[in-house]
Amino acid sequence: MLRYFEHIGCLIYELLIYICKDNRENEVECFKYVDIFKKQAGYGLGVTNCIISMFSNNEMLLYSLYSNQNFYARGRTEDQSALRMSRASNVAKINEDTSLIYFFINQLKGASSRFHLDILKFLSAACKFEDQGITVNQNLINSMLFESKELKSIAFLPISCKDDKIYFEVTDPAVGRNVSGPL
Repeated sequence: MLRYFEHIGCLIYELLIYICKDNRENEVECFKYVDIFKKQAGYGLGVTNCIISMFSNNEMLLYSLYSNQNFYARGRTEDQSALRMSRASNVAKINEDTSLIYFFINQLKGASSRFHLDILKFLSAACKFEDQGITVNQNLINSMLFESKELKSIAFLPISCKDDKIYFEVTDPAVGRNVSGPL
């Protein structure tokens, strides 16, 4: 029965992705429920891909990942001054309870290896819009990852060179210990 509910969850998130595809109004409407989505992240339902699909082609939503302001939800779709403020600000107050960036970075601490991949994909997507960097998101992610030794060790693989080969080290969930291998 559990598999049935997992399958239904996957189908729901797949449907949400298609509902949002190339439709700004639907992206904004679905993004209003991101707090519900956060609670379901990490269970292999496709939540991370769904969230990425909502903001990756929507600049206002992309900036709201950092500033914790859903400009659309507040009825400020034309408020360019708020967007410019977010763009220009390298340091802004972050609401740890609502920031998606903060949420995903902190999930690295206890998440499964499989969810780590989704988290890193989310963080990468949060850093750009139409091949242009989003400085506020980049700076927040950079500072959070490099200020915590624990997060730094999870997000960045140890790499070494030996005998003209590059080796990396990861924790293998099957054996519960670190393993290394050539790239």
